[in-house]
Amino acid sequence: MSTKAPDSIEPYLIEINGRTSIEVDPAQLNAETIRLEHVRGPEYVLHYDGRTVEIILEEHDRRNVRITSGHKTFDIKISDHRDQLLSSWGMKDGEVAPESNIIAPMPGLVLDIQVDVGQRVESGDVLMVLEAMKMENEIRAASEGVVKSIAIQKGDAVQKAQVLMEFDPLAT
Repeated sequence: MSTKAPDSIEPYLIEINGRTSIEVDPAQLNAETIRLEHVRGPEYVLHYDGRTVEIILEEHDRRNVRITSGHKTFDIKISDHRDQLLSSWGMKDGEVAPESNIIAPMPGLVLDIQVDVGQRVESGDVLMVLEAMKMENEIRAASEGVVKSIAIQKGDAVQKAQVLMEFDPLAT
């Protein structure tokens, strides 16, 4: 078992088109080696080893991106240390366990609660509407479950990280 300083960064595992995997150590990258320059929208210029390559970068989520350069497209899956650890524990694609609590992502005012205790919800269902900085934000279920309890009421002011609802997750 190796030990590393707590501030060290573990290598990322980069999978290209579902086949080729390479390790990238962020500690070995610096601005002189590789640089990504934003042009506009999804357009970037990649500077690498004295080369300049124009690319289109489409982010699907924090782990999956699509890069197009010329007529070639690459689907890239990025696994950080956490993803790799979860995968080694048998959790598919580094998935996390279903959430049992919904917490406030920001301070705000509860405008609407759209579920009841005992109600079954699907991933993506709107649970409530939270107003923050004059914007209405829909708080959605991250996974399937049954609403176990609701800790807030319409009109309540909530703080960031406050528990809003509890769930009994459903096994998928």
